[in-house]
Amino acid sequence: MKVGDLIGCRKEVYTVSEETSVHQVAQYLRAKEVRTVGVLGADGRLTGVVSQSDISDKVAAENKSSLRKGRSMSAWCSWSKTGSSI
Repeated sequence: MKVGDLIGCRKEVYTVSEETSVHQVAQYLRAKEVRTVGVLGADGRLTGVVSQSDISDKVAAENKSSLRKGRSMSAWCSWSKTGSSI
């Protein structure tokens, strides 16, 4: 089996710009029911990919850092429920 066999059934490729916030990407992934999106630079060329795992790893690291600094999880929880769509 080759990669082409795996992606052959995909009808759409989802992308975001490098300027999209991490929170907006998380919402976009959820809305599109996908786990990874391509990231496009200002010139429209693919510059990378971002996944749910990338986002959750970053959030977990930031939460761990915040907890060490004495910040509560409630601040993160209230922030994560706000935001706008892409």
